[in-house]
Amino acid sequence: MFDWLREWFKPAPDSLAAGSVRKGKSPWVDAIHLLWSIWVFVTPVFDGYSWRWAALTLISYPIFLALYAVWHPAAPGSGMRWG
Repeated sequence: MFDWLREWFKPAPDSLAAGSVRKGKSPWVDAIHLLWSIWVFVTPVFDGYSWRWAALTLISYPIFLALYAVWHPAAPGSGMRWG
């Protein structure tokens, strides 16, 4: 049913994610790095939230997650270029 999604997240052979799998790690190990992004929501608890911060974060965080999901399993030089 979701074969297209599985294929979309299949890491390229020379990607960071595939390198981790070759080393014997679970494919989900690299997703642990996303847990650190929770600090985006925790840190303002100490300084206070603003409506501007909340709006910008709610817009940008899903974009960050989408870029991470696409970039991490991509092969170096596969069209994901900066600049």
